[in-house]
Amino acid sequence: MRADTFDAVFWKSVHDAFDQALEMDATERDAYLAQIAAKDARCADETRKLLHQTGVKPAAVEVAVNATPANDAASVSAAAAAAAAEEKGFDHLLHRALHAERMRERSARYRGEMCGPWKLEQIIGTGGMGEVWLAMRADGLYEGRVAVKFLHTDVDLMRFEARFTQERALLARLHHPGIARLLDAGKKFGTPYLVIEYVDGTPLLDYVAKSAPTVAKRVELIRSIGGAVAYAHSQLVVHRDIKPSNIFVTLSGEPKLLDFGVAGLLDSALLPTTESPATKVSGRGLTLEYAAPEQITGEPTGVATDVYCLGALAFHMLSGQRAHLPTQPGRAALEYAILHLDPLRVSDAARLTPPSSFTGAIAPPIDALALRGDIDAIIARALRRNPLERYATVADMVADLRRWSEHRPISARHLDWVYRTWLWVQRNKLAVGLSASLFVALTAGLATSLVQYKNASDEANRASKTVAYMGELLSSVDPDLNAGKVPTVTDLLDRAARETPERFADDAATQVELTRLFAVTYRSLNRDAAALPLAKRALQLAAAQHGARGLPTLRAGRLLAEIQYWSNDFQVAVTTLAPIMPQLAATLSPTSLEMIETQQSYASMLCAVYRADEAEKILADLSARVGTLGLSAELQQWTAADLDAGRARCYGRVANWPAALLLLRKHATTYANPPIGKTKQGLLHQGYTVSVQNILGDPTGVETALVSLMERWRALAGNDSERIDELLSDLGLYHQHRMDADAAEKTYRIAADRMLARDIKETTEQLRPKLDLLEVRTIFNRAPVDDILRELDAMIKVLLRDASPDLARFRQNLLRASIIAVSLERLDIAERYMELARTLGQDKAPASLIRELQAQSYLLRARGDHVAAVTVFEKRIASFEQRGEKVSLRRALLGLSYGYELWLRDPNDKQRILEAMREAVAAAPPSLPQDNRFFVQFNWLQTLVSLGEQSPEHRLARAAVAKLFGRNESELPRVLNGFFLI
Repeated sequence: MRADTFDAVFWKSVHDAFDQALEMDATERDAYLAQIAAKDARCADETRKLLHQTGVKPAAVEVAVNATPANDAASVSAAAAAAAAEEKGFDHLLHRALHAERMRERSARYRGEMCGPWKLEQIIGTGGMGEVWLAMRADGLYEGRVAVKFLHTDVDLMRFEARFTQERALLARLHHPGIARLLDAGKKFGTPYLVIEYVDGTPLLDYVAKSAPTVAKRVELIRSIGGAVAYAHSQLVVHRDIKPSNIFVTLSGEPKLLDFGVAGLLDSALLPTTESPATKVSGRGLTLEYAAPEQITGEPTGVATDVYCLGALAFHMLSGQRAHLPTQPGRAALEYAILHLDPLRVSDAARLTPPSSFTGAIAPPIDALALRGDIDAIIARALRRNPLERYATVADMVADLRRWSEHRPISARHLDWVYRTWLWVQRNKLAVGLSASLFVALTAGLATSLVQYKNASDEANRASKTVAYMGELLSSVDPDLNAGKVPTVTDLLDRAARETPERFADDAATQVELTRLFAVTYRSLNRDAAALPLAKRALQLAAAQHGARGLPTLRAGRLLAEIQYWSNDFQVAVTTLAPIMPQLAATLSPTSLEMIETQQSYASMLCAVYRADEAEKILADLSARVGTLGLSAELQQWTAADLDAGRARCYGRVANWPAALLLLRKHATTYANPPIGKTKQGLLHQGYTVSVQNILGDPTGVETALVSLMERWRALAGNDSERIDELLSDLGLYHQHRMDADAAEKTYRIAADRMLARDIKETTEQLRPKLDLLEVRTIFNRAPVDDILRELDAMIKVLLRDASPDLARFRQNLLRASIIAVSLERLDIAERYMELARTLGQDKAPASLIRELQAQSYLLRARGDHVAAVTVFEKRIASFEQRGEKVSLRRALLGLSYGYELWLRDPNDKQRILEAMREAVAAAPPSLPQDNRFFVQFNWLQTLVSLGEQSPEHRLARAAVAKLFGRNESELPRVLNGFFLI
């Protein structure tokens, strides 16, 4: 054979040996290479060369570096044996320290080196993919520890960076307590690295061996791991490398998965860059012991791959050894076993002693007999070689494990009558006696089971079609199928929502399920405009399929009402849900979490339409029952906090803002640390807390909190989330309160651009940020008057042409436009907009009536009709009193405006004027900073009343007010009106 001829078979064997050796410790590696050398000396030699190139030393060399001089083979062997022995106490710690020191010697990096904002502290691991360092945040933004993983230099940097850029947004969505987040990536002197959340815990197998002695304990861990994997799948992220070394158990006993998404990043980025023939054969080193067959053969991977990997991990945890332990050493033998041989039943493996060469063994559970039957069936199904024969999803596998824990039938076994009846007896031991009733009970249980089985079969068929379609979507993310781009989650969701009606036109049940699923997903992403038509269609389909009173129809109706609520169509939401409530109450258990959450939703809707007393009664009743619902301590704490958040919103509806803020702050820690599945609700409650604080005029930490919440919503639900729009509105209002014109205008411009980019169809929602922007330009003199009026007129024409008059914002937008015109002293335009609001607007909500009184009072003041204006101002104050809003910034400013109106009517009526000013001060929140506009304007009014309009003190105070609004004293209207004095 010519020297330059490439021998693929030979270099494949070298590659296999190299990958296998990388996963071993030094002593195992030398023994393994000796075995290879006995069969193929050239293969062993090339493997050693590759190991040397990656900085991996033989055990003898490592021992020689750290031990006393010894040249004879016996000394080296003894030292190696001692290094490999199980050490305790000080000797064990010394061995670990020496091992870490040897890793540092091999590393090209050093303590204190900077990688972006991260400062390396110490090396904490090495492996086939690279080395891992503990690092600290060093740029002063915040303190935090991370793990920095440096990858071997066979990574194609350009492809790696391009792929990471594509995947960054997707991976950032993985907010789950069971997943260590991938935070960042970069390169240092040509070496790529990943920055991953640092997990302080115990390696999975060590934890299982010491703290999970029973099958039940280990199954609980597997379910937690599976729950995290299933969550990632719901975000369209597949792990592909689930193995014990990628899982740590935290101090609280919760497993946490590492390297989520890393495998996907590396698969497309690891291309051979060296000339080694071995690397020409292979790509990334694969941990075969937990790999699925399709990963070895190079076939497409996906959800089914993670099902297999989780099954292999579960096999190890439950039996104490790996699923495949071939008698022959080497990668080839292991590959053959995975591709062609079925593993033992896990219960049988637990009874066997693993080979002495297997170093990853742990003790099987003390009650290993419990593995027989269901657990055997669950693990065997997960480990099917054909992906189509495995569980369709990880969630299905976890569901079967949960059923096993609850002594209920699992889907992995044939549901024969003996099996189901035996389980029924297990669940009802106390009810079963040695009497004739035993036969009756068993017969009734069997009949019920058969009916349930029929329903379960139908449900399974629908679930299979749903899963198959979602799997098809997941597999379509290949850039080659999408013009070189990786579709986002919302891209796939939009496509699926369009395809479903035609794709499942002949399958109403599946169409119902998918349509409802897509509506829920859009709702979870806060894309309510996209969710609304789907929710309406889901309700129509469910009613046709299940009847008006069927539970799926009732649930679809509840979903529609909730989306209507989040779309600010509050009265319609109440109209949708009100007739459903009695039917749901008759169908669902009053203590079920679903019924409780439905009642909470209904209470929120009642608050929104100012039926606060009814809502408060519902919430008070739920709060009293929380302790009787049998919830876990964590869920009970959350439910109580969640109900109080609903009560706080009711307080907000009646403008009792101090009480609302007090209640929200009581649970601030709980909202910031919600249980699994309640993250969005926790963010909503935190956002509402800041909104209430903003209304009360307390600026402490508001900007930081709002920016942080926007980033968290962006990471959780994508940049299109409508919650970000709401937070931007709050941020703009905050800047207005601070009289920061630049920041307010910038914020509202961003909000308006977002509306334009998302092509929001609902006209009144589109106009909201545009009106905010026009108000800021008016208040702070940021544009010529004619330009503002021209733009305002164009907006109102669009409103009148496209918007429905029965929407609340239709009337409110016209009234806001009227106030802008008053502030610019264009009374003709202001009166026209006011008349349109009165004659066309059909909404009679209290908020609209209050806005009308506000606009009316300004128009009367502008006309000089101060007697009538005082009367309207008193009506405005009375409306605040009726709602219970005694303390807020806007109530305090209204008090000043009322005092000023009294002065305009009669400057000599000083007793009433001063009383109004005292009430304004009493209404100012105690936390209001001294530089707030309220105090500047209070000083102006005080000098006006006490010293007169021509006094130097008043002129100085008036100039200070003008400066707040971006004007000099001569540019301020003689009579302050509109935005200049709320």
